[in-house]
Amino acid sequence: MEIRSITFFTDPTGPLDKLATAVADARTTLSAAGYRLQTVRLATTPFPSWLRDSAQLAELVMWCGEVGIDYLALGPVRLDADPAYLDQLPDILANEMIFASAEIADRIGRIDIGRTMQVAALVRELAELRPDGFANLFFTATANCPAGSPFFPVSYHDGSGQQARFAIATEAADLAVSAFRIAGSLAEARSKLIRAIEGEAA
Repeated sequence: MEIRSITFFTDPTGPLDKLATAVADARTTLSAAGYRLQTVRLATTPFPSWLRDSAQLAELVMWCGEVGIDYLALGPVRLDADPAYLDQLPDILANEMIFASAEIADRIGRIDIGRTMQVAALVRELAELRPDGFANLFFTATANCPAGSPFFPVSYHDGSGQQARFAIATEAADLAVSAFRIAGSLAEARSKLIRAIEGEAA
């Protein structure tokens, strides 16, 4: 089993020294336990609530590089946010470590058709930023997506008083292959797989 990623969730406007320590500790602990950590990621509160200018973003990106964070998700432009924030995204997403998203439907059932059309136009614009169209990997439209998902580019932290959090993504298909290869029945394979997953998790 490998660790695909550790995603940390935090408000970037607060002190980041504890987060830097957590990143270092995660790398050291996993390495000592024999796990390969592929990427470390940071998901922030939605950027319209804190991002002042490009200099502040450049400073955060530089800090991420210094402490060993590979990818940064800036959270969504929510339905209630000024749509002008959508216009900033092509410039922001020119940096290939940054991800972002935009709500077209929220967690309480509101759907904004006008915003959906704006986001669709943005997807098309992003597709033309690079010859391979790959800039769209770094952006998504979201509908009914809660905070705390470790999947980029949807990831974001809910800044409503939540403590910093983290999530671990594993690549563990090898555990299933091993469990099923040596099992005499489906029930035995299930039991072996559960024990293997619980053992690795511990």
